[in-house]
Amino acid sequence: AEGKEKTVTFSVTVNPRYPNLVSNPGYLETTMVRGSQTLVEFEVTNAGAVPAIDLKVLLPAADWLSLVTPDTIGSLGPGEKVKVGLSLRPNDNLQLGPYTGSMALSANNGSASVAFRFTAISDKIGGLKIIGQDEFTYFADNHPPVADAAVKIKNPYDGTTIADGRT
Repeated sequence: AEGKEKTVTFSVTVNPRYPNLVSNPGYLETTMVRGSQTLVEFEVTNAGAVPAIDLKVLLPAADWLSLVTPDTIGSLGPGEKVKVGLSLRPNDNLQLGPYTGSMALSANNGSASVAFRFTAISDKIGGLKIIGQDEFTYFADNHPPVADAAVKIKNPYDGTTIADGRT
């Protein structure tokens, strides 16, 4: 009535709301002693706006890894939390060292994963004798040991120092 008209065309995208599954802790890392059981627990929270429907925990194929809690959680509403318990039972023959992977939290309308690093260790005790030797001490008549050499024993998997000293 008072001037020109203009038609403007624009797009509207409507995204459906999803659950947001969050693990606490977000990364699982521990040791597991061969021949015994280690229990690990983490918490799953739905930080999203809608319930996670038919939520399940899916583990990778490892004979030493199993769930203590049920694998089917069911529905997890917004703000709700649930604890998931794992049992680590490495047999006496499992190779020592780290085992890495992830497990899935799978719902009909969303998913998440929880990464882990479980290191198989032994509770066996042994001894370690370190002798400092160089070309001179090796060929010398009385084979004197190298004096005051620095020695560090490190974890081969993560590089942390386990012990240090001097000869």
